[in-house]
Amino acid sequence: MKIGLVLSGGGALGAAHIGALEEIEKNNMKIDSICGTSAGAIIGLLYSYGGLNAINKFFSEMEKAGLFNKTKIIIRRNTSIFCQIEEILKSIVKVKGFADLKINFSCVATDITNGKMEAFSLGDPIKSVMASSAYPGVFPVQRIGNKFYVDGGVIKNLPTSVLKKKNTDFIIGSSLYKIDNFNPMNASGDFKANPLSIAIRSLEIMERQLAEFDKTSCDFCFEPPVHSFRWYDFDAMDEIRKIGAENAANNINQLLEQLKVNHKSRGFFERLFGQ
Repeated sequence: MKIGLVLSGGGALGAAHIGALEEIEKNNMKIDSICGTSAGAIIGLLYSYGGLNAINKFFSEMEKAGLFNKTKIIIRRNTSIFCQIEEILKSIVKVKGFADLKINFSCVATDITNGKMEAFSLGDPIKSVMASSAYPGVFPVQRIGNKFYVDGGVIKNLPTSVLKKKNTDFIIGSSLYKIDNFNPMNASGDFKANPLSIAIRSLEIMERQLAEFDKTSCDFCFEPPVHSFRWYDFDAMDEIRKIGAENAANNINQLLEQLKVNHKSRGFFERLFGQ
């Protein structure tokens, strides 16, 4: 049985994905393919290359570089910050192409020219991941060849469809998009939200709806309760990671049971039809 793992975008919330990966490893589950969007693409690439060790090294290097700072990300929106992230990835993931990774990996980005999703599984995986992570208005548009890309979450935040095309038998999802209610009024009942907060909120709603739709294609989906945080809460990464770990530990038995049921059903039909 081929098992796929799909990791949603979420910026700083991406740290919550790590808990699911830790539980998967503890239970000796073999992941055959991974597909991610944005933060999920970064985590997926690192895990496909070097497992949890590569992920932990990445977070350590990010912290040393002072990149766990939401003020720096939001206010400066500096191209150099994105370049720093890319350089850290290059220092850890030393491959020439997707084929060099230990686990089959792909990621998605949005072609800003035609508005379509593009799934990357060839070429430079780091360039592809950076394209998948180029959050609009914060990080620069990424060019690959003659095409220009922004964050994959604009069009496909939980890219289950990519793994479906790879004939994956069982898809595990990790979705980070459940959002809190938003109050745009002040104490006097007047509208207080500024245009930027409205734009961010609108994008969150869109991403949440996309993820909810794609979640139906998962056989099982982790949904860590990180909705009280925002994608730019990089100074809360440790807390976000802890929440993800607790959620994964509480739900791993349900996943194992679902895998068992799926395996038995698959075995029954294989015997029935002589496959």
